[in-house]
Amino acid sequence: MTFVNGIKVSVAAVICLGLLTACTKATENEPANGNLQQVADENNDRSPNTDSPGRRDQLSAPHESEHRELRNKIMQAATQRQADDIQQCQLIPFGHRPCGGAESYLLYSRQNMTDDELAELQTDINRFNELDRIIKSARQIVGTCQVIPEPTIQLVNNRCVAQPGSAHVPY
Repeated sequence: MTFVNGIKVSVAAVICLGLLTACTKATENEPANGNLQQVADENNDRSPNTDSPGRRDQLSAPHESEHRELRNKIMQAATQRQADDIQQCQLIPFGHRPCGGAESYLLYSRQNMTDDELAELQTDINRFNELDRIIKSARQIVGTCQVIPEPTIQLVNNRCVAQPGSAHVPY
């Protein structure tokens, strides 16, 4: 127990209050229209006039649009889960958590994919993950810093599936 202004307060209550304040400040800093600001480089240096709403709209559109298009393209490729052998089942980190690591894992089968299609999918996922990192950084999104464990893959009735009780696999 700790005393604050003569009031007995538990340490847990103080920590919770601090976390709520941090989350509230991050939310208050997010643009009201949901748009974001382009990060100029890896060090988050910003060029002049990037804080003006009009400039922010211009910079956010390409990232948001490309992010959305890549997500749709990747999810379409990930609908293929039929496999003859567990070696055809692939699991790849998908998305970016603010504290680092994958947001989730994407499970798909490479059974009917050519080497070129696999390389293109890997390139698309890498770009998606980078855009996800940029967008979350620009929006100042905070996370729980919880580590998402990699799921275990099983082959059930010639279909790739994540083992029950393992990490979230989207779609």
